[in-house]
Amino acid sequence: MYGKLFQRMYQGSMVGSGANVFAVWGYCIANADPESHCVDLNPVLLSAVLGESVESITSAIQYLASPDPNSHNKDYEGRRIIPTTGFEYFLTSHEIYRNMTNNEDMRAYFREQKRKQRASKDNVLDSLGQSQDSASVSVSDSGAIKDAFERCWKAYPDKSGSKHKAFQAYKQANAVEADVLAGIERYKKYVDSRRKDGFKDLKYANGQTWFNQRRWEAEYECVKSVSDEEAALIKRRMCI
Repeated sequence: MYGKLFQRMYQGSMVGSGANVFAVWGYCIANADPESHCVDLNPVLLSAVLGESVESITSAIQYLASPDPNSHNKDYEGRRIIPTTGFEYFLTSHEIYRNMTNNEDMRAYFREQKRKQRASKDNVLDSLGQSQDSASVSVSDSGAIKDAFERCWKAYPDKSGSKHKAFQAYKQANAVEADVLAGIERYKKYVDSRRKDGFKDLKYANGQTWFNQRRWEAEYECVKSVSDEEAALIKRRMCI
């Protein structure tokens, strides 16, 4: 199998996400099935293939599966991969990019995405203009949202980063307080379990990043780390 890497991949919203994310994403593009547009992402296997820790691979997979409000592709809330069963993930834009043959196809695709964004904004403005009471309701709702966010921010263990930007991401996501609090507890248990599994220096993501990437939606499945002997065995099998 093969895949196409476009220049925009290195200039879009993934900029600064880390070499591990780009490595896993490149693996996805190269190995996705051309018919089902799915790929298997076993963190233990990818750790040996890409030379990264299981923790780093797992973090990259979670990033790619998280919503991205700045992504050019607004389908699936900007998520690049969607978990299906086991280690299998569906690549949301694989079919679109695979079928592009030249730069004109790329430009036409992004023009269409821009048109959809403008249409969506127009619909929002129209709906706001239909009610004269929307302003007073908005003020009341804004106060409730702010209070809910403050409780979530207080519960999150790492409060570094911009609290204001974290709140903007929370508000834009129309988050449910109970879901966010539950996600924080899952994340804390995940980090604790990874530390017990040998990653003693593992730190929490800073608050701004965690809220901006809507990580409360992640499942945070704990992946057992592998010993040096197990990693060496995987590498030897790959060379056979």
